[in-house]
Amino acid sequence: MKVCDMLKTYIKREITNINKTKVSRVVDDVVVEFPLKILLNGEEFMTTLCTPKSLKPLVIGFLYSEGIIHKLEDVIDVKLSNDMISVSLDETISTGHLFNSKRTQTSGCGKGISFYNAPDKTEAKKIENSGEMKLDTQFIFDTMKEFAKKSELFQRTGGVHSVLLKGKEKEYFEEDIGRHNAVDKVIGHCLIDDVDRSDMVLFTSGRISSEMLLKTANANIPIIASRSAPTSLAVSLANELNITLIGFIRGNRMNIYTDNRKIII
Repeated sequence: MKVCDMLKTYIKREITNINKTKVSRVVDDVVVEFPLKILLNGEEFMTTLCTPKSLKPLVIGFLYSEGIIHKLEDVIDVKLSNDMISVSLDETISTGHLFNSKRTQTSGCGKGISFYNAPDKTEAKKIENSGEMKLDTQFIFDTMKEFAKKSELFQRTGGVHSVLLKGKEKEYFEEDIGRHNAVDKVIGHCLIDDVDRSDMVLFTSGRISSEMLLKTANANIPIIASRSAPTSLAVSLANELNITLIGFIRGNRMNIYTDNRKIII
């Protein structure tokens, strides 16, 4: 087993806890932030800070959602070793423009690395036949409640974002310190398993930004839903790309921002 496969997603640390006037030393669970170096065709491409779990799906999902690859067959080989993952791409994939400088994708909630300009949507895919999929509002409420219970690492550490990609027959759940990473992981799983995403819903615990929306569109996922808020650019993009965007799903309440044709109210 590789060293990075054995890394835990959290570690224990002794801390000082203050509760009103009571001060005590306790052991707390702290989420692991792991620097993963990515090589493309033997050349250093970038370093991403992530939770050390599902690293192969993470990298494949990232390359796909950013438009660097267009299908799983574009990836010839993936090798994982210690803190590095090496990806060999098909010779038809152009990568020269990607190596202008070394990049680090942070784990913060701000804008991470992106290889397209969100306003011009040059790489975005418009969802086709978007009116054919129908979901009952109760399904969304119930799934969001189940989704919250799945977040074991969040319950331990409070330091990760969660994503659930759910369809009629398949579902994938991932947690990561970066919400973009969690999305890339579930997309990567779908590519590896050759799962159609045209009837799936992406549930996320965090804010829906333009980058999250574009990853959803590029993966041909017709609905994205969150217990949190969307940004204005995410709403505009969802409207133009035929994606149903749902926010503030809490209890039996939700806001449908775009394309409510898919939702049976």
